[in-house]
Amino acid sequence: MATVLLAYEFGAGLGHLNRLSAVAARLRGSHRLVFALPDMSLAAGLRRDFGDDAEIREGVHWPPPTDANARKIPTHTFADVIRLFGFDDVERLVGNAERWLTLLAEVKPDLIVADFAPTLRLASGGRIPTIIVGNGYTVPPGSQPLPRLRPWETVIPPLSRAHEGRLLGGVNEARARLKGAAVDHFADLFQGEETFVCTIAEFDPYGDRRQAPVLWPFNIPAVESGGPLSERQGPAAFAYFQRNHPALGQVMASLSALGRRSEIYVQGADPVEMAKGAGRSVGIHRRPADFGKVLPSSGVLIHHAGLGTASAGLMAGIPQIVLPVNLEHTLTARGLALFGVATHLPLPPQLDAPKLTSAFARALEDGQMQAAALDAAAELHRRRDPDPVGRVVQAAGALL
Repeated sequence: MATVLLAYEFGAGLGHLNRLSAVAARLRGSHRLVFALPDMSLAAGLRRDFGDDAEIREGVHWPPPTDANARKIPTHTFADVIRLFGFDDVERLVGNAERWLTLLAEVKPDLIVADFAPTLRLASGGRIPTIIVGNGYTVPPGSQPLPRLRPWETVIPPLSRAHEGRLLGGVNEARARLKGAAVDHFADLFQGEETFVCTIAEFDPYGDRRQAPVLWPFNIPAVESGGPLSERQGPAAFAYFQRNHPALGQVMASLSALGRRSEIYVQGADPVEMAKGAGRSVGIHRRPADFGKVLPSSGVLIHHAGLGTASAGLMAGIPQIVLPVNLEHTLTARGLALFGVATHLPLPPQLDAPKLTSAFARALEDGQMQAAALDAAAELHRRRDPDPVGRVVQAAGALL
């Protein structure tokens, strides 16, 4: 029985973990599974899903910047983004790599399946076969300088190239201290012996630079398309956010003011406390909602433009309102705009509750957007791969 380590380091929400869990579910029973989590508060859900079939360890976490001004710093390549987490700090980089080396010595994996875990790739140094899975944003093409992140830009600023050079220098200094070989390109930390970009093509910022087609995303649930809005029996609006989203207060106030049945799930928030500030027409979910049930029956979906949520909304044929916080979310909002199914709103202070309530009302009355949402759902159901995770499992078998 081989040992498979499944790990990620960055990212809020559940997208990375859901991707890894889908792979683990297919390897279950035939291999020893070990998850390394950046946030141990997620361990309870894994234990519920896998029981004694998986071990759970604390991995490495790169916390996001806490300074609100970080969102104002221009980010033109992935180097600009990841340095905001302190990845250019060589001492932190070496320290986190050493944590991985300790865990690798304890777990002794025969295979690594990683999602947005560049420090693990740095630490393992090619000594352990690795499969990389991830969305387009977190898997820049390897063996080349980083491409631009914003598809609408044509020139990469010199400062972005300088950031990439500093990151590459720090990675190779860390590699030297750990007695590992140098890497040629920073992007190579996001590549494995096998690499799978799991996303809808419209959401991939590097789509024009890929040499292989993307894999259908398997971290989203099977969601059927809903019927016309007039036939839907669920809430007029469904909301999904993290508790630290800067517009959460405005979202709660606008749902309460909407005067129609609505529902919300806020990851990391106390549902009892949430209910105290909600109107009678607002239902609070205590656990992550089953998108396959709630979205096809809802009128409009509002969220932070997380990739998994956006993809599920597309499959359900539901108009969307998005409040992106960072560039990754903005790129997802751009992908939704290509389908013509979403309204992209600014964050506070430009946004207040009355403006958001008006946006809800418009989305519920916009027949053109509702038709576009149903057309998008039909198109994606035609594209859907019935077993994308099978490709990853097949690659795992070949490497073990």
